[in-house]
Amino acid sequence: MSEEPDEFVEVLTEREQEIAACLARGARIATVARDLHISEHTVRNHLKSIFAKLGTHSQVELVERVRSLPSLLGRFSEEDADERGRLAERVRQANLRQREQLDQVFVELEGLDAMRTVIRAVLPLDEARQRDWRLRLKMRALHDPQQLRDVLEVVGWGPDRPLRRIQELQREGAMRPELDPAEVYSRLRDLIHAAVMGLLEDPSEESGRRYLERIDTYLESLAPQ
Repeated sequence: MSEEPDEFVEVLTEREQEIAACLARGARIATVARDLHISEHTVRNHLKSIFAKLGTHSQVELVERVRSLPSLLGRFSEEDADERGRLAERVRQANLRQREQLDQVFVELEGLDAMRTVIRAVLPLDEARQRDWRLRLKMRALHDPQQLRDVLEVVGWGPDRPLRRIQELQREGAMRPELDPAEVYSRLRDLIHAAVMGLLEDPSEESGRRYLERIDTYLESLAPQ
């Protein structure tokens, strides 16, 4: 039976609990940064705070402390690790399927038609994609919910590829050359984010039609006059 924390041990924040739990399971700082989608510098800053709160001076001491007092990790204790691991694997598989589908679209289609088809492939317009997005939402709730804003990055398609594709469309004459690719990507990301969240709340055909119309209207505005 584990001991209770003494009065000299400060309570860790949820993020600190999460990082401490990862390190206690043997993860390196670089791995923690990658898995939690934060910088290594941020991980190290949190680690300094964790050391100060727990009265530890090294990762070895930290591991010993949290193993003797698992309650320090809150909901990130070992007993929840298996469930989170299964969830992470389901999300990974969903993202892999989605990324392969997006890659295939750009092989088969060109111009704004490819972008239009990619967006439709991402949106939760059927039960399977709604299920995948609910898994992603659950996973993000365990980390940083704000990251869902980068919708394409959530499905394993970070901003670099869409930005390159936008620039290619401009060079090909399929998109107005004076547009700022970063602004186009940001606007598309916001439209997709709104559609994802809206469709998960109301998956009706009418709701889908409304969001698709907004996206199509914006895409049409990108074409050369």
